[in-house]
Amino acid sequence: MSLTNKLLTTSTTHLIQWFLLGNIKGQDNLQFDGPKIIISNHSSYLDHFVILKLLKKYNPKQKVYFLTKQEAFDKPFSKWWHFNLNCVPVDRDGNATAAMKTLKNKLIKESATVVIYPEGTRTTTGEIYLGKSGAEILALMTGVPIIPIGMHGLYDILPKKELRPTLNKVNVEIGKSIYVHKEDRHNIETLTNNHMEIIADLAHERLSTKHVGEFDVKQEALDMLIYLNSDALRNYPNALHSPNDYHKRVLYMGRHLLSETTLNNDEKVLVLVEMARAEGRIAANIGLKTHFGKVRMKQVKNLLHQAKEINADNPEVLYVEGNFYNFIEENQHFVSCLEKAVKYKPCSIRYRLSLAKAYKTVGRLEDMTEVLRQIGQLKALSQVDSRRKVEALAILMRIDPSLEMEVNYGK
Repeated sequence: MSLTNKLLTTSTTHLIQWFLLGNIKGQDNLQFDGPKIIISNHSSYLDHFVILKLLKKYNPKQKVYFLTKQEAFDKPFSKWWHFNLNCVPVDRDGNATAAMKTLKNKLIKESATVVIYPEGTRTTTGEIYLGKSGAEILALMTGVPIIPIGMHGLYDILPKKELRPTLNKVNVEIGKSIYVHKEDRHNIETLTNNHMEIIADLAHERLSTKHVGEFDVKQEALDMLIYLNSDALRNYPNALHSPNDYHKRVLYMGRHLLSETTLNNDEKVLVLVEMARAEGRIAANIGLKTHFGKVRMKQVKNLLHQAKEINADNPEVLYVEGNFYNFIEENQHFVSCLEKAVKYKPCSIRYRLSLAKAYKTVGRLEDMTEVLRQIGQLKALSQVDSRRKVEALAILMRIDPSLEMEVNYGK
């Protein structure tokens, strides 16, 4: 180990220990002799240093090399930095033969540990994606076992393109060694997918069914804005993250979509609306009357203003704006926005149920009852819609338990 390598390794791993490391499980699996191939999920630039810290803590004499994208070696300082941290360059879009030969030599001749991120790049959504088979091929070539590592929380500390980390902790779980046998070469892709499932389980993160590079990055991010906000709102008992963590992911992705991506007007409105929804929910979760709650509600108002400048008649903008007014108890505006939303999209059960609740805030119980009855006549297009219809029925029955139902509350 060179003096420069020793200084960089010591300084970076101490910082990781002091500020980032949370719970560590399975550390005994890092106390080994001989070469190993480590595979892990990749969500942050800090991934290298967390793994390096763990290896130096539990196996300090072991040499460690990281497979790293070729682009990291393009600029002089970055090249110096990565070479001195024992990174091996690989062309992610071209021929990886040279990198594989280098890693093979490191494993066999130096009895070193090699770290590979099968996804090939940092996730931009927080999801874990299906990986490439480089680690499995290397294991077949050398007979060296694979150790899977799952890291939970680094995406929420320092995701891609962010410069300032948040003050959260990363939890790490290390799995047992996996041996790849000669007969596995016929099912290498299946084997790789199985290993990604193991990593996702260790990381307590969701595994996508998609490979990086096989989907439209912009559309994936747009879809995830809606998905994450919905996950946060439902807050299932087995949720992998807190509602606020999901909402903050929406804000991170939304900022980068608006600043770095070419969006049409509909896409801009979608991003602004989902960001407003996330800001509003975080404000509600931390307290609307707290200082930071008020700051976030001002941001909600600003985001909705931007969305309305693009399309003031968009029903989703009106729906979120109506709920904003509900939060700040401006009930007449709540009613007005939801009436407009229902006007533009009359078959939406979600909009009508919110309108019924708006009518209740201003004491218009007859109008509320009528809207709830109308919901019973609408077709549920999803399981969530079916639950909303049941909720509408429950509200009606509370108003008048003897009410004779003539509406259809099935699907």
